[in-house]
Amino acid sequence: MPLSLEYTKISLDVFKKINYNFGIAHEYINYGLGYKADKKFDLAIQSFNKAKFICEKLNDTKNIAHTLYELLETYN
Repeated sequence: MPLSLEYTKISLDVFKKINYNFGIAHEYINYGLGYKADKKFDLAIQSFNKAKFICEKLNDTKNIAHTLYELLETYN
């Protein structure tokens, strides 16, 4: 899992440098999935909420739904 999170960090840094919000949101979703798999639920929830906030600004309904689903799964 640490390698997966490292690649997510690299991707997030690239997307931030080019200011690509869709990619940034996607990487926060990846962070959330990684943290959830690693049972770091507080970090997963934080990551999914960051992704949801960005998706709402982009009006990206598909990924809003995805993050809400992942939040639900994390809370369960």
